[in-house]
Amino acid sequence: MAPFALGLSNHVVPMALHALNRSRLCKAFQQQSEGLLTGSFVLLQGGQDQARGSTDYEPTFRQESYFHWAFGVWEPGFYGVIDLNQNKATLFMPRLPESYAIWAGEIQPPSFFKDKYEVDEVVFADGLAAWLKAAKAAVLYVLKGKNTDSGQFYTPASFPEKEQFRVDDGRLFPLITELRVRKTPLELDV
Repeated sequence: MAPFALGLSNHVVPMALHALNRSRLCKAFQQQSEGLLTGSFVLLQGGQDQARGSTDYEPTFRQESYFHWAFGVWEPGFYGVIDLNQNKATLFMPRLPESYAIWAGEIQPPSFFKDKYEVDEVVFADGLAAWLKAAKAAVLYVLKGKNTDSGQFYTPASFPEKEQFRVDDGRLFPLITELRVRKTPLELDV
């Protein structure tokens, strides 16, 4: 089991916590839906790197909260898909240019992130649409809703060729929000 920690003296968060969250989400969809369609997937988009215009300054990156709840990923530029029928998780990582290694060090392969985040598969994000087609995605559930604390709206995940898929932006937000409010023993331990 790969844990997550920000340092030696910080609390260790097991990746099992995120796997449990995904499992709870699958169960919530299955209980709410009479006859969940084969090929039903949740698609979440992680946070993206930001840069201050015309500079090389990047503010401290903070992962999108719902994405982190489901996958535990800390790096920017990822997408995550949860197969609601099979409770399988796939991460889609950015394909970084070789020059990235000059500033940030070794570029890790998909297998590194598969082990790190304990998911079923990791592929490059530029293959997301092809992967969904091969998986026979019947419907993609994406986040869209209003944060009642900030008043800000969550923007649904966006990727090239998204218009080729049936997208439901109404059901995921209330379900995942309710699950995030009701903490599991693993979450309470953190």
